[in-house]
Amino acid sequence: MTVANRFTLAGLACVAVSITGALLLVTDLMFADTILVIAPTALAAMSCVVSGCLAPLRRRTELRRDGRAPAAAPDQDAPRQTGPRRRLTTTKPHRSPRQ
Repeated sequence: MTVANRFTLAGLACVAVSITGALLLVTDLMFADTILVIAPTALAAMSCVVSGCLAPLRRRTELRRDGRAPAAAPDQDAPRQTGPRRRLTTTKPHRSPRQ
């Protein structure tokens, strides 16, 4: 679950960068003035940072402080298997009805 969460965050960061880059490209083509290019792009970048990073971190901090944080999954606290994995096999081989 932790790996999936990290991949999701990385994907959202890539989406935020691509949205900001597309906005930069469009505003650069539309406006000749540098401030008209930088201002909307900076606003979009700050919106992505606030909505994608700061707001969830603030919520998690509040939940932990109030004692309402979700419990950890049971498999995270369990020791990991270090030896070879066993294959699950049936006790009898499968036979067709004709045999």
